[in-house]
Amino acid sequence: MIGAVIGDMIGSVYEFNNVKHKDFPLWRKDSCFTDDTVCTIAIADALLHQKPFDESLREWCRRYPNAGYGSMFYEWIKSDTMPACHSWGNGAIMRLSPVAFLSADKLDALSSGLEQTAVTHNSPEALTATEAYINTYFDLKEGCEPSHIAKVLSARYGYQMDRSIDDIRASYDKFYVRASKTVPEAISCALQATDFEDAIRNAVSLGGDSDTLAAMAGALAEVRFGIPAGIKKEALSRLDQPMKTILKEMYRRPNQIIRHRLSYQPMTGEKER
Repeated sequence: MIGAVIGDMIGSVYEFNNVKHKDFPLWRKDSCFTDDTVCTIAIADALLHQKPFDESLREWCRRYPNAGYGSMFYEWIKSDTMPACHSWGNGAIMRLSPVAFLSADKLDALSSGLEQTAVTHNSPEALTATEAYINTYFDLKEGCEPSHIAKVLSARYGYQMDRSIDDIRASYDKFYVRASKTVPEAISCALQATDFEDAIRNAVSLGGDSDTLAAMAGALAEVRFGIPAGIKKEALSRLDQPMKTILKEMYRRPNQIIRHRLSYQPMTGEKER
């Protein structure tokens, strides 16, 4: 979704030059897409054109080899046969939003989401974060109160969702990439925001992996608030045409893709609500 792309772009210039406040320029000349956007587009392409997720990821990432991939994932990109690593990182969640946007319903989104995660990040931690993120997306889409969503995430997944953004920021003192140390924080940035831009500012202000935090928060904020036209226009102007083509097609086909009907099994062992 374009919300994830926007978060990636805005956070890109602060990833290794963190700001621990919300009063920063939203756009700079060097704000650009990174691996988060490339992988998000790849997942959208896979769903739209019935491609295997691994094939689409390798195709798009090889097209943009200098987008800033992690070392282990880059080795996976270069190989045609390397299996998934037992990774607990957030790399599969940052690219997840097209699954929720395009899938016909939540059960299909959960099945497809777990499949796309497992091609590179097949640890229980990453798979659980995938489930939590998709459930949050659909809860927001259905109009659930953010406070209720936070309580559900805390009870079901053990995520610490009762902290304010100020509290998270004060203790966020490392470059975290673990799913369990970034996905709850990104979700909190969207749940506690006052509008789309505020969600992005929340995420970037935490520090650390700012582009990925903002990408994850941005997709959820899009569902909750929509995106101001000026911000969307600016982001699209910084994308290559092949990416814009995929995004345009994606927005023509919301909730239309059926890939895994009735194959989802909850990671938590609970029955789906």
